[in-house]
Amino acid sequence: MLKCKVYLSDEGFGHLVRQEAIIKSMLRLNNKIHFTIQTKNKFKFAVEKFSNYKNISYIEKFNNIETVKNIDGSLNLQKTRYYFDNYLNNSETFILEELKDFNYDFVISDAVPEAHQIAKIAKVPSFLIFHFNWAWFCKKVFPDLNNVSSHMLKMYKHASLTFLPPLEPLETTVNFKDNGTNVPFIINDFDNFDIVQTKKKKILIMDNGTSTLSKIIISNFDKFESLNDYHFYIPKNLAKADASNITRVEGVKRIHSHIPKMDAIVARAGYNTLTECIISKVPALFVNETKNPEIAHNISQVFSLGLGGKMTVKNYQDNFVNCFESFMKTDYDNIKKNLNSANFEKNGAEVISKKILNYLGKL
Repeated sequence: MLKCKVYLSDEGFGHLVRQEAIIKSMLRLNNKIHFTIQTKNKFKFAVEKFSNYKNISYIEKFNNIETVKNIDGSLNLQKTRYYFDNYLNNSETFILEELKDFNYDFVISDAVPEAHQIAKIAKVPSFLIFHFNWAWFCKKVFPDLNNVSSHMLKMYKHASLTFLPPLEPLETTVNFKDNGTNVPFIINDFDNFDIVQTKKKKILIMDNGTSTLSKIIISNFDKFESLNDYHFYIPKNLAKADASNITRVEGVKRIHSHIPKMDAIVARAGYNTLTECIISKVPALFVNETKNPEIAHNISQVFSLGLGGKMTVKNYQDNFVNCFESFMKTDYDNIKKNLNSANFEKNGAEVISKKILNYLGKL
């Protein structure tokens, strides 16, 4: 049986969701693979998501890099910089620790740079998937740390193959001309279940993998309730009670499966949420995140293509009713029309799985 080490960035929820789709696709094509998933911040969710799979094990360990957010969802530059200032020393220590008991046939990394240096030293193939990478992020946020971003990029380039889904920052793709492959959106299957039905437009209020919108959602309960022309579906932990136009639903574990059942979404512009809205053809009012180049890029892409609306964190907190009604009455119909005519494929997990297995000679 082949052994694969999967390194997940400890940032948000999307890295795990994406790898869930890829791992499940690979196991459908070849069930003679044992995956070991390494993450710290999303360890519990990883165990839950693969609870029905026998040939998957887990290591609860921090993969060396993450961001820190302020209460309002903006990037805390000082605390985030701590990880980048200490990155080179921590990276070297991390690699040495990993190599002590490394015994795998190949590596998959969702944007963890060290994974590819480790694989190179161990002389095994490695496969990189990202919608942004930490070298690009560092260069955008901390341009004075060129030694750090350059070192990250050097490690990324050791990947045997790099998979680039749609709407990537162009500055990242140019660095992977030699081993980069464009792939479709990587989408998990949506769970099938019934929801509370209504004749009103159904609106899903989503938090995100870093929980930066939680307090705003909780404080906006009365505002949601006041918009009686709409029915809101809100995670149970963020709504104090059901109301005539509010239904509480399961949170992170199942929230994304509500998207195709909705008329509109209000959410942070995380990449996975964004792609699921596009594929499901459901208009979304996306919340920006101050000083975060990843979220700013995501919003810029969907807004320029007419595939989503945008709202600042401050407006979400202080002026939600006006922003939301303007979106629904002014922007919604055009966005829905553009989504209906958009032609994005969603079989990225299958494409990546076949390419990896072909590379390994195991398809």
